[in-house]
Amino acid sequence: MAYKAKFGIKKREKGINVTPFVDVLLVVLVIFILTSNASIPGIEVNLPKASNSTALEKPKTKAITIDPSGQVFLDAYPVTMAELEDRLRTERATSPDFPVIVRGDAQVQYARVVEVLDLLRRLELAQVGLEPGTRGRQLLVTIALVLAALLVLGTAVWWLLFKDTASTRRPVVQPPMLALPPPPPPPPPPEKPPEPETPPEETVPEPEPLDQPTPAEEPTPTPDNADPVTMDADAQAGGDNFGIQSGSGGGSSGVGRGGAGNASYGRYLGYLMQQAISRDARVKRLAFQLQVNVWLAPDGRLEKVELVRGSGNEEADVAVLDALRQIGKVDQMPPASLDFPARVLIQGRRPGA
Repeated sequence: MAYKAKFGIKKREKGINVTPFVDVLLVVLVIFILTSNASIPGIEVNLPKASNSTALEKPKTKAITIDPSGQVFLDAYPVTMAELEDRLRTERATSPDFPVIVRGDAQVQYARVVEVLDLLRRLELAQVGLEPGTRGRQLLVTIALVLAALLVLGTAVWWLLFKDTASTRRPVVQPPMLALPPPPPPPPPPEKPPEPETPPEETVPEPEPLDQPTPAEEPTPTPDNADPVTMDADAQAGGDNFGIQSGSGGGSSGVGRGGAGNASYGRYLGYLMQQAISRDARVKRLAFQLQVNVWLAPDGRLEKVELVRGSGNEEADVAVLDALRQIGKVDQMPPASLDFPARVLIQGRRPGA
């Protein structure tokens, strides 16, 4: 689709453009207003002369000046507040109605000026005046004059550049014909995001049950060649995901001499091992099953922990042995009827398994 815009040519009337002249007149008027306050007109008057007239002496004006540092000057002499009060009292005794002018720098502290004015009030001086600085006014006048000069100069330059082309007819350039592009095609439908793949469930191999030993007659143990004793006590509940179970261990099915006493100590020892493993961050989330031999000294000190049958995971085996060695010494000493090493079956389960 194409379109064509037509523009008509507007004729300009010949004449003088008075806008620059009005601008110049306004600038001159502003300059006149700003400079009229700086000059005070006067009238020259010839006064009559008297031969024997006595001129009345006017009271001398006292000028109090405060500099930016807060220093007070009386007639250009630095004084303290006490000296200023004494001199003003002396002057008031001779001339009660002498005028006082207070001059303060623009950067002086307001409290210092108030202190001087309070002193003049206490002395009951009636003719007190403040003399403002004229520096700001002079700066304002200077800035206004500079801006006015720049405005006049710019107006003159503009007039010289455009006075010849003000009444010249300028041809209107016809815009080119533009062809509108076709509308864009509709966007493709959004692709359906791929469904997330479900990770395969990790299968934990179930521990193989140990072969139950056949009951046999208990041989008489010798001090140097004693069979290991298995721990047939269940683990105590500790709020964790581990269980310490008994195993055959290949030894005898009993717990040695003492019977009930050895079984009670076996449960106690199983509870200690359960707590030691549940406190170890490396072991408490692993699945394993292993057998260990444990040696305890008569005073309850853990002498040795030896791996009999591993779980197949060397890292888990090392972590379990390290956790058991952290037991150190148990509080309850083993009974004298319990022979060592004691073989213990330890099985760990994953949370939720």
